[in-house]
Amino acid sequence: MTAEIAGISPRRGGFTRRDPRATLAPDVVERDFTAPAPNRMWVTDLTMITTGEGPLWVSAIRDAFPRRVVAW
Repeated sequence: MTAEIAGISPRRGGFTRRDPRATLAPDVVERDFTAPAPNRMWVTDLTMITTGEGPLWVSAIRDAFPRRVVAW
């Protein structure tokens, strides 16, 4: 028996509005997310999930060396 549960992704315009006149921040890791040792580089992402009670914000911080979540 299956529950027939499926996720949805209502892609709207998004929240980020970049000022076209603003100077971009430097890419200090040059898009290379590998680390030579633990605790040298942490990466994160922030995601909003719409719920019936309002937005739910989810974030996880990951150590780039072992690629494990260290905080959320």
